[in-house]
Amino acid sequence: MAKLGRKPSENPKNIMLRIRIDKETLARLDFCCEKENVNRSEFLRNGIDEKYAELNK
Repeated sequence: MAKLGRKPSENPKNIMLRIRIDKETLARLDFCCEKENVNRSEFLRNGIDEKYAELNK
């Protein structure tokens, strides 16, 4: 019988980062996440990757 559940990630996300934002910024973040169909963490990781690639040209 096969095991159920998530398989281990090749790049584990074991660092938690907390930030402070205002309600308006949170609303904009949630709007973007809904449009992109991703969660907040994934959206922010993608944004960091995009900005890093732009600055690292």
